[in-house]
Amino acid sequence: NFERTITPDFRVKNLDEIHSRACLPSTYEGAIVRFSDKIAYLGRDIEDAIVAGFIHTDDIPENIRQKVGDTNSNIISYLVNDLVTHSTEEAIGVSQEAHELMLELRKFNYTYIYKHPMQLQVEKSCAKIIAALFEYLMGLNVQMDWETGVFKGAVELTLDSYYVDYLQNMRVFYLKESSANGWSEEEMGKQIVSDYISGMTDRFALDCMKEISLPHAVRFRHGRGTF
Repeated sequence: NFERTITPDFRVKNLDEIHSRACLPSTYEGAIVRFSDKIAYLGRDIEDAIVAGFIHTDDIPENIRQKVGDTNSNIISYLVNDLVTHSTEEAIGVSQEAHELMLELRKFNYTYIYKHPMQLQVEKSCAKIIAALFEYLMGLNVQMDWETGVFKGAVELTLDSYYVDYLQNMRVFYLKESSANGWSEEEMGKQIVSDYISGMTDRFALDCMKEISLPHAVRFRHGRGTF
């Protein structure tokens, strides 16, 4: 949703009832952050796509290159300056021209970057990784005694250790959330795993995937040595 202007909604909100970006920010600062997020990734994704070989600078629409620029810094500079110039006491926003250019740039990004065959293949691979991690962690959940906080299974991997610590440290919180929301134990477990995976960095997720999918070395004792 690329609004041209945002007028803050100063009413007090129940955060538990907010499930989409359709909810307006409560402050001018929040409105600025929402615009900043859009501006930041429009230009950065262009530069990343060029480095990755998805696109070339000449692929960027000429209208964008002439009026906004073809680098992240130029795109940010143009849009931020326009935002500062056209924001008022009533609303945070950009000019009509800047808004149209943002929409054009977003359309270009979706067509040539986010839907690029290489990107779509990466998304498929990431989905498989997340599914595998989810299934593995759900298996650890069933070995947790929620009443006592004792984990009854074996802690063999680094992921096991980190995740069990998370379960034990957050146990009381999730039990309260489960009671308040009427979750079953399985539903609570799915929420815990979802929260944990969402907090992983890309590198940590890949390291965890290697741990649970690659075979570990088998050690054979031979004399005094180990192979």
